[in-house]
Parts: sequence; structure tokens; C-alpha cells
Amino acid sequence: MKYTVEQLNALELNSGDIGATQGNFPMGNLQQLIFTPSTDRYHFLLVLAKNKANEICHFLHLPLIKGTWAAVESIGRGVTVSELTKYAGTDIKFYRVDCDEEIRKKAPVKLAGYSRSGYDYKLFIRLLLRIVALEWKSLFTTGRLRKLEAREMPCDTDSEFICTEGADEGYDDAGYHLLPINVLGIPSAFKEAELAGRMEEITLWGRGRGC
Repeated sequence: MKYTVEQLNALELNSGDIGATQGNFPMGNLQQLIFTPSTDRYHFLLVLAKNKANEICHFLHLPLIKGTWAAVESIGRGVTVSELTKYAGTDIKFYRVDCDEEIRKKAPVKLAGYSRSGYDYKLFIRLLLRIVALEWKSLFTTGRLRKLEAREMPCDTDSEFICTEGADEGYDDAGYHLLPINVLGIPSAFKEAELAGRMEEITLWGRGRGC
């Protein structure tokens, strides 16, 4: 669903909720063709908190506007905190993780602690090589390509993250394994978590199907 700035600010979100935007061509389309279960979500972030009285501004030394939601995400320059309103007009869905509220509150704070970490560009190369190797093997043995699963991808242990890794790392560090251990945090892995009931799509009014 696409939201205006006003609608994003009015969303009934909680700290630790996951935001996931729709993938664009070509990467968003490719990941749907390659991986199973398929999902059109591509970029992931963690909701931090709503800036009610400038406490977030002072803590993070960021010029966030009062009344806006702050989000933690791993983007091109690494892990950063920004206003959720930057996604106004973007197709974005929100999910709530099925764990204790205290863990949900800790997850984005834990991810924000990696603010000096860079973006894991090297992982894309490793993913590409792994995908090519697996599909080549499938062609050689069965004569056709096949859908791949997140558990077959190389799992990173460094402190640099792509966006989906960051969302998973925040929960890992908070003490909850949203994704299975040693499973790389990519969009299809989050779809598996949703299908398994470990996270659920929420709406402006609470739990339930998206608009």
C-alpha cells in the first residue's frame, strides 16, 4: 500500500515492526523468479519509535521532525536512522513479529548500534556466484532451472549488512531468532517466517490483511 506523509505519521506502529517496500525492476523481479517462497517485498527496515518530544533527536543527534516515525535500516552508506516519511508514495507493508514486546523494542536499538557498519556489497557477489553454481548444477543434473531457498545461500557473520540482513540481525541481537540460525536474511526467508506465523502483516488499524 502507498501512504501519504500524514498517513505514515498516523500509523499505529510499534517499535520493532518491520517495514518492507516493493521491489523495483530488475532486482525485485529477479528475486521473485529465483527464490521460493516468492514475495514482491525487497527492502526491509525496523521501526524505531515515534519522535514525540525530540528525545530521539537528542539521543541520535539527528534532525528528526516531531511527530514522525524513526526507522533503522541498512542502505548504501550503511546502517542509519531516518524518517519513515521518506517512503511516502512508496508501496510499503508493515509486519509485527510474534515475540515479547520488550524484544521488539530492543531489536531496532540493537541494529542502530551498528551505525558505523558499512553496507555489504560483497554479499551480492557471493550470492550471484552461489546462484549460478546451484542453477548450473540443476541444469546439469535435471536439465532445467529450479527455485532456490534462502537456506541454500551463503550466511554472513560479519558486521556489514544488506537491508534484509539488518532487520534480522536486530532481532538476533535482541535474543529472538526470527529467521532460523545460519539462514541468510533475504526476502524469501522473511516470507517463510510470515508463512510460519513468526511475523504477521499489520494495517493502519492493527493486525490483519493489508489494505
